[in-house]
Amino acid sequence: LLGLVFLSEKKYLVICIYTFSIICIFMAFWGILQYVGWLPSGNGLFAVTGVFDNPAGIGMFQAILLPYIMYLGKQEKKSIQIMCWMGVFLVAIVILLSESRTGMLAACAGFICLYAKKINKKYVIILVILGLLACIFLYLYKPASANGRLFISWISVRLAIRHLWIGDGMDGFDKGYMLEQAAFFVQFPHSTWAQVADNVRQPFNEYLLFLIRFGVIGILSVMTASALLLRQIYRNYSEDKLPAIASLCACAVCSCFSYPSHYILIILSAIISLAISCAPLNKEFMTSQRKPMSIKIVAVLMLVTGIFGQAYNYYHYESVRKHLEDRSFDGEKSNSLNREYEIIYHTNYFHRHAVFLYNYALHLYENEQYVEALTVWEQYFSCRH
Repeated sequence: LLGLVFLSEKKYLVICIYTFSIICIFMAFWGILQYVGWLPSGNGLFAVTGVFDNPAGIGMFQAILLPYIMYLGKQEKKSIQIMCWMGVFLVAIVILLSESRTGMLAACAGFICLYAKKINKKYVIILVILGLLACIFLYLYKPASANGRLFISWISVRLAIRHLWIGDGMDGFDKGYMLEQAAFFVQFPHSTWAQVADNVRQPFNEYLLFLIRFGVIGILSVMTASALLLRQIYRNYSEDKLPAIASLCACAVCSCFSYPSHYILIILSAIISLAISCAPLNKEFMTSQRKPMSIKIVAVLMLVTGIFGQAYNYYHYESVRKHLEDRSFDGEKSNSLNREYEIIYHTNYFHRHAVFLYNYALHLYENEQYVEALTVWEQYFSCRH
């Protein structure tokens, strides 16, 4: 809808390319200012986070928008070229400062996609070898973190197999991962993976998370939809759409190693890039009767209201939950904390929120409220099954 209503006209496409480039460079400046200490970080453990809660967010966001700046760097005007390539250099520095390995891989993937046609076939093997060496280097750069993600992936695969065909629902990972991890250590009590086990909220792989939630049937449905989208992209391909396609490629790489769907800015960027890629720019469509402004306004309102409404509810409830859990983990046992826990426990959002129920039951147990803890544990297990 967004592509047909707006981006079928080239002027809107150009506006999107320039807007994404400016936003990306602005975010890079933000990261630099955080690194030198002139702006506060969104996470006390990391210097560079941008407007996100950890370095992964700014790393992925920069990598996904980077193809737009590189595309503008090919413009004829020398002044625009210089500014764009200075912006590319600045963005690359921020991705490195964030130490986001996912962002680094995604930026490389976007670059290769953007210049794929210009790469000589003789150098394909060299690029593959360099890619493998890069993966090995990124693994050795933070081996403990990499091993932790490998362990999470393995436990997630075990969890997915339990409900392979139809999945275990939207909260399948939340309510099943901790139990599956515990079952693994019961089966292998002396496993060396115990040192990387943790209370996990994300599998660091969007495709694996989707498989856990919706099973093979869901994956096949998405693959069918993706094939139709790729067909649409191929039919409406033009040189001006190349940065959007490269951006989607970078987003696909991010989905293999992190959780881009956790960030509303990345979701919006992916939606607009997909709309650019699929929107027809042929003369027949562009010379057809012009679309009324009311349709454009309704389309924008529907899109913005839906996305931001869901995002607000999610971030509000999750921020409240994390705040209470952090206080509980720090050892607080005040009556005010108990009251706040009880209030949100009775909201509909948390009735089947497995992670909340698990941690709330643990909080009650540590406060010697055994009967209440048992009630919440029973609710947790009923949620699980």
